[in-house]
This record gives sequence, structure tokens and C-alpha cells, in this order.
Amino acid sequence: MKKCLVLLAVIVFGLNVNAQQVKHHCGTDEYVAEVIDQNPELESVFEQRRQEFFQLADQNAELSRKKTQAVVTIPVVFHILYDSPEDNISKAQILDGLRILNEDFNLQNPDASNIRAIFQSRQADAEIEFVLAKIDDNGNCTDGINRISTPLSVDANPRDRVKTIVQWDPDKYLNIWVVQSIVSSSSTTGIILGFANFPWMPASTDGIVIRNDALGVIGTAAYDGRTLTHEVGHYLGLLHTFQSGCNQGDGISDTPPVASASYGCNLNKNSCNNDSPDYPDMIENFMDYSDGVCQNTFTSLQKNAMRSTLSSSQYRSQLVSASNMLATGVINPPACLTTTEFEIDNSVICPGDTVQFFDQTEDGDPDTYAWSFPGGVPNTSTDPNPIIYYPTAGAYDVTLTTANAAGTSTSAKVQVVSVKPQFSNLAQWSENFEAASLSKPEVSIISGIDSTTYRLTNKAGNNSSQSLFLNNFQAETNQDIDEFISPSIQTIFGQNLTLSFDYAYTKKVTLNNDLFIIYVSTDCGNTWGTLRIIGAAQLATAANNSTSGFVPSSSEWDNFSISLDKYESEGPILIKFAFRSGGGNNFYLDNINVTASNISLAEVPLNQSLSVFPNPTNGNFSVSLSQQPQSDLNLVIYDLYGKQVSDYTIDKNTSLFNIENLNLASGIYVLSFTDGEDTYSQKLIIE
Repeated sequence: MKKCLVLLAVIVFGLNVNAQQVKHHCGTDEYVAEVIDQNPELESVFEQRRQEFFQLADQNAELSRKKTQAVVTIPVVFHILYDSPEDNISKAQILDGLRILNEDFNLQNPDASNIRAIFQSRQADAEIEFVLAKIDDNGNCTDGINRISTPLSVDANPRDRVKTIVQWDPDKYLNIWVVQSIVSSSSTTGIILGFANFPWMPASTDGIVIRNDALGVIGTAAYDGRTLTHEVGHYLGLLHTFQSGCNQGDGISDTPPVASASYGCNLNKNSCNNDSPDYPDMIENFMDYSDGVCQNTFTSLQKNAMRSTLSSSQYRSQLVSASNMLATGVINPPACLTTTEFEIDNSVICPGDTVQFFDQTEDGDPDTYAWSFPGGVPNTSTDPNPIIYYPTAGAYDVTLTTANAAGTSTSAKVQVVSVKPQFSNLAQWSENFEAASLSKPEVSIISGIDSTTYRLTNKAGNNSSQSLFLNNFQAETNQDIDEFISPSIQTIFGQNLTLSFDYAYTKKVTLNNDLFIIYVSTDCGNTWGTLRIIGAAQLATAANNSTSGFVPSSSEWDNFSISLDKYESEGPILIKFAFRSGGGNNFYLDNINVTASNISLAEVPLNQSLSVFPNPTNGNFSVSLSQQPQSDLNLVIYDLYGKQVSDYTIDKNTSLFNIENLNLASGIYVLSFTDGEDTYSQKLIIE
């Protein structure tokens, strides 16, 4: 019985150390404690296997003295479990997480040289690499990324429940389940970033669970990217360096014992003085809790312990065998047909802006890329992630075709780039959705990942025959976001600005959590600020309806109004109406109006010696100077986006300055004159 209590005591110690801190942490100790609590008979088995593991590591200690060994390769599969589109992380983020993992296990991490001199002799290249599998568990082509939509991604608990959704043969693959969040079931505070199975735990649950924001350092990542390195250490048998405190530490003799988990980067910390010689705490070690920016190494004997795991038939030798390299496609990978996909950094822009496109192709690895960009400059590209310039307003298609030895595949998106034209009306916009079609690119629709999207409908309208409709009743993806974006609205000349609109919506059931969010952009869609968030309870205009798609009656509409005065001096603006699906019923939008009580060009009066004519003009106009100014005049012409479109210097001795063939689109512009001391402005209308 005493022997059986050893492992539990070690785990409880780790949990108690962790509970003293309100920090983000690893959930492996907590997970193991839960498994033992649910299956008490496993405690003695775990402790026996743990002791056998360390005996094996000791027997192979001579390996640690070798500077170089053969690199071993572990096939990996990432199971991306997502409940919302945001959690369906990109392939780029997955590869970024894999990059950091490989750098850390091969001593190629850029911060490896930051280790203190006292520990340099212990620093080790583990010589273990991790490669995405190319053949799946059923013998089919794969890129080692498996995507599954499931609500179990949120607050993953019980721990092993997500593993019941999918697990590839753990003797052939390192299974990594990527989830949205993980619940702590103990008194431990802070956020659990991930947890792992030790080599001696049941194969049926073998692998690693990690939050998507703890993977890599791009995309949804919010941490330092070292969580996966830490959890793979556990997967290969390593304990926390503070596991048994000053008594035994992690059982590895070249990692100094640590009394408690390290947080931050305290280089002066020396929590145990019973080791000889007395070394400071090795906060550089990947198996502590110190900040990822100060973690940079495994030790030689940690390397030996992990590689002993991979050489033992009792643990994970099959994983790295030559036969498994063939079975998983790591060696001689098959040519897999690509599934072409791409993303856009910003699909709503102004004329003259650029858009970057990102290849997100999965399944097969492309050998070639063929992009088509009607309206863009250049209009074709063979780069994986091209940057394209759009000079002219319009709604433009984009097509990407990828190819390899297995064939070609294409992804084509219609009117996916919206280049906003200059809006001709000042401080006002009205849309009642009565036309036969939406006016694009003046307005823009951006769809989520499923087939549900904003569209016109004649099923309902508020005092009208049509409205904008979102078939949320049949939405395929929870938390999917669909967007409707206004034309560019010039607000700098308006006063008492107001946005109003009519809407209709109902839930299916009380727990539905749909959201309607109004955003405003003052930089032509580059960034967006939240104007108002309306939750499902406030948004509902009718009683719950779970049996059929909601069609509002005349009495089941409501109106919303909000001031835009804060944007009077920040125009032009775009307004985005975003609906985030949360399981509810249909949504309708109608009679959108941006109005102002007074519209005037707040001009600074021109000096009496200046006049501009003709105005309006077809592109030719003159500036008359009836009196000689003290210095030359600088004339700058701005469009209503605030962009400088032309500039001139007017000699002080000139009485008439002619501007001809001004090649500008029809619309309103602002002339700004500066004489060195004062600035004068005037509206110029080009017809």
C-alpha cells in the first residue's frame, strides 16, 4: 500500500504547488490524478511502470554522453476540434506550432544560446523530429490534419471525452487534439493550456490535448508557443522539474531539484539547497512553468529518458520504427490530391489599396499555384501568398488552382474582393432592399464558412415588400458569422448623425445565443470598432419558434437607432452588420438609414484674394489671385477618403493658375491652400 501511495503523493504535491499560483499551467498532473481517482487499481500499475521507465533510462545513461545520435521521427496527426469558425485554426498556425516543437527538440530554437553558463554542459539536442503523417489510419492520403466540428471542443471535460470522437492508432501516430478550452476540475486556479498521457498510461486515451490559443504564435495564439514542447515532454515520460519538490525533483539527476513551479523569469531563484553542488533552479528547462520566453532547453539525461521511451518495446518503439515510417507515409509519401482553399487578409478595401491572399490548401502538398485576379494588378500570380493591388472600385472574383502529381483542384470565390467606390452623397445613406438585386460593390456581403448568407427575400418586409434575410434556422455551423457592409459614407460634413434600421428575429429555444453586432470602420475596412452588441434576448421580436423558419408579421418588427456623432470628424465610414449564429431562428434587416439634421461643408473661408472657377468642373479649373501673396501657395487636393490625390505649388507672382486634365473620378474633393501661415479649404465638385 505504501508503494501505491508514492505516485499519488507525487501528483498531489504537483497539484498543491500549482494551486498556490493564479497562473496558466499544464493539466497533466490533474489529469493523472483524475484517472487514478476513477480507477484506483491503476495507481500501483502506474507507479510500477514509472519506476521501470526510470530504470530503463538509467540503464541507457551512456547514450546521453553521445553528442550525436540518429534522429528519430514521430508521425503526428492534429485533430482540430472546433465549435466555432474562429477555433477552426489555419494550417499555417498548425505548421507554426510544429515548427516551434521541432526547433525545441533539435536545439535549433533561436533562444537556445540564452542558457546560463552554469548549465551549458547539460544542454542537449534531443534529436527527435515530428512530421505530419501522409497516410491516415485507414490507409488513405492525408496531410496529418483532421478537422471535426463538435461542441465538445469547448471546456473539454471529462478529459478523455474529446478522444472518443476520434483517435488514430496510438502505436502509429502521436495524436494531438486541439480544442477551444479545457476545464479544471480541481481547486487549481488559472487556465489549463494542455495535458498529456505518460507512456505508461492506457493506449486508448494516448496523446495530447491542447488549447488552440496555446499552439504556435500566429492565428489564435495568445501565449508563447512552448505548451506543446512541454506536453510532448510528458508524452515521452518526463515529469515536471518541481514534481517531488526538493526531495527528488523529477528523478532526472542533471535537472536541479525545484521546490515549486517557477513563474516569470527569476534567474536568482534557488528554492532547494540540498543538492550538491547547490545549483540554482533551472528555469530554462522546458518542463518547468517559467515563462516560455526564458525556457530554452532539455538536459542530456532528459534527452536520454525520452529516447529510452522511443527505444523500448514496452512503450513507444513501434512509433518510430522503419515499418511505421512507411505505414504513415513519412517515408515515400504518396502524392495526395490537393483540396484547394485560400484566405484573404481584408476583403473590403478602397481603390488603390492592396490585398494579401494566403494559400490554405490541405490534404496534398501543391507543387504549383495558379491565381487569377480579375481587376487586380497583377491579374495572375504563381506565388503561394501574393499581394495584389486594386486600382478601381468594383466587386471582383478570385480563383486559385493548385496542382501536384496527383492532379489539380480549384477554389473559385465570386465577388470576394469588394473595392468601395467613393460615395457621392454626404452624411446620408438609405437602403430599403426593394431593388431586384443588391448594389455591389457599394454594399458588400461576406459569408461565413457554411452556405448560409445574407440575401434578399420577398417573404417579409417592414412596410415594404422585401428585406435582407439570413436563413439562421438552417445554419450549418454554430458561431458562423455573416456580414453586410454599407457603402462608404462621408460623415465629416454632417451634424446630428444617426443610424437606424428595422429588424425581426426570434430564438428557437431560450438558450440560443445568437449575436447581432454593429461595427464601424474609419479606415475603409482595415480595422473595425464595435458600435453595439445586441444579444439574442434583446434582439428577439417574437416568441420562440423551434418548429419552422421564422417569417415575421407586421407586428413582429422592431426599430433600433443609435448616434454616430462621434464619427463626424472621422469620416468617411463603413458600417458593418454582423450576425453570429448561436442556434436561433431567422433574422431580417430592413430600412437602414444614416441621416443628419444639417449637412454643410465646414470650410475655412478662402482669403478674399483667392477664387476657384468653374466649380463644379469637368476636370479643368483655375485659381485666381487678385492680390500677390507674401509667399508661394501650396495647393493639395484630397478625396473624401482623406487621401491626397494631387498637389501643386502656385508661384506668388502668378495671378491666374490653370489646372487642366485633372484625371479624377466624379465626386466631391477638398482643395487645401497653405500660404506658410494659414490654411484655407474649399469644396470642389467634379462632374
